Amino acid sequence: MITGTTKDGFDFEVSENIGKDFRIVMSLRKLSTDDVTAKIEGTYDFAEAVLGKHGIDKLVDFTTKKQGFADSEYIINTCHEIVAFVNEKNAEIKK
Repeated sequence: MITGTTKDGFDFEVSENIGKDFRIVMSLRKLSTDDVTAKIEGTYDFAEAVLGKHGIDKLVDFTTKKQGFADSEYIINTCHEIVAFVNEKNAEIKK
């Protein structure tokens, strides 16, 4: 497991394998479509692939306190930041 904190102060713990998780690929495909329903599904699928169900609840609570509501765009951007952090850590470990 990899732990970290986003630039806004969200503490997370995720699998070091999230960059290789095919569920992320599937959810990103939904996020890049013009189909609104698929985008909504993709938003949740992406967050769940990155954080798991417990982590989503934690991020939704954090986002609500920070933004005043559970802003979907903020949640997705935070998940992207977490994936980038994990990929960076994995690259450092490989060196």
